Amino acid sequence: MVAVAQHQLQRVFARRQRQHRLGLAFAEMQVLGDYHSLGAFLQKIRELPRIVNVGKLKVDSRSGPGPDGTPLTIGATYEATTFVYREISDTAETVKAKK
Repeated sequence: MVAVAQHQLQRVFARRQRQHRLGLAFAEMQVLGDYHSLGAFLQKIRELPRIVNVGKLKVDSRSGPGPDGTPLTIGATYEATTFVYREISDTAETVKAKK
């Protein structure tokens, strides 16, 4: 995925991915930084070779320096969703297990 530190953002949390039975993978993240760094980070996500949807995006204002002294003026929490290839046998076994 795209490196958060490369865009002068601080990752606050990243919840482990959970996978949906339809082949979707979800990851929740929160990042802190400045407005332009957040925009550059989201642009890099858009340019990834696979489809990644950023949803439930919440942006709020912050104030104060980060651990390295750079100003933290904005925070963002979002959920990234992508498609995961699943073998047909995996899907069939899942259906059998639920019966």
